Amino acid sequence: MGIIIRESLTVNNIMKLTNEYDIFRTYCLPFKEAGKFFKSELREDNNPTCKIFLNEHDALIYHDFNGNSHNCFTYIVDKYNIDFNTALNIINRDFKLGLSSSWSDDTNHDEIAPKKYDKKKLKHQTVTILQKRKRKWSKLDKEYWFNKYSISSFTLNYFNVEPIEYYWVNYRRFKCHNITYSYEFNGARDIYAPLNEEYKWAASTTKANKHIYGLTQLAKSGDVLFVVSSLKEVMFLFELGINAIAPQSESCFIPDSILTALRLRFDRIIIMYDFDRAGCIQALKWATKYDLGYMKFCPVMISYYQAKDLTDAYEINNDKIIKLILNYEKYI
Repeated sequence: MGIIIRESLTVNNIMKLTNEYDIFRTYCLPFKEAGKFFKSELREDNNPTCKIFLNEHDALIYHDFNGNSHNCFTYIVDKYNIDFNTALNIINRDFKLGLSSSWSDDTNHDEIAPKKYDKKKLKHQTVTILQKRKRKWSKLDKEYWFNKYSISSFTLNYFNVEPIEYYWVNYRRFKCHNITYSYEFNGARDIYAPLNEEYKWAASTTKANKHIYGLTQLAKSGDVLFVVSSLKEVMFLFELGINAIAPQSESCFIPDSILTALRLRFDRIIIMYDFDRAGCIQALKWATKYDLGYMKFCPVMISYYQAKDLTDAYEINNDKIIKLILNYEKYI
């Protein structure tokens, strides 16, 4: 009898036996058709703000206009809050691929019958062209940025924040009914409307797993670097003389190559995400994975301030938030 040698469990070997489309259709339940918007199942989403499309590299990408992006593997990682290897093993198990693995299935995720659409033809997503018309700074801008959060016009300009009155997505024009801003960086752009009830992130040409807010404005070195949830918090801490950066999403952390370089520049890297449950879970997740510090004051901040994030808490009580930040050591 001949010996059967099974191929090992890798991304490449999985792709030989199945495809991204079938994986997304199996595990992303709202996804029905490439290029069509649907509601996120990863967060509370009142309107369809997500889609899965074929990019210029012939890869299917999940994009959330709240700033989150995934391939078919990292989508499973985020959905089930598991590591990458476990995600591969779940696919291997459910699709019955028979790839070799020493994995012991101790997850709480039941087997799912895979959906298979052999030879599904997909069209490339049209490249998003995002243009904007700049306007002058106004009293309303000062009321929002400086009166609420003590973020000055110098800092807004330094971080390439521009006030706009219109923006275009693939030549379709949208008027900004509330104060709206363009975040400019490295030839890419995000459109941010902070007072909108929905679609605060109106449009984007960025890739959430690559862009890091504040990275190019960082000091060359320092004692501590905070990883926070938004560019607004990066700018707020900058006003206090504190180094900070922010991934576009709490569920997409800093790429390994960038994190390695930052470890050489800063003595400590500390995660300080939003004070809600999701923020606390993600902070713990990344801190554990990368051996980083993280702020453990989330439950205290929610109960005391009834605020979700650092800048909202600052608006409620300026002095106490500044005191908390300057005494961060006691909360790590």
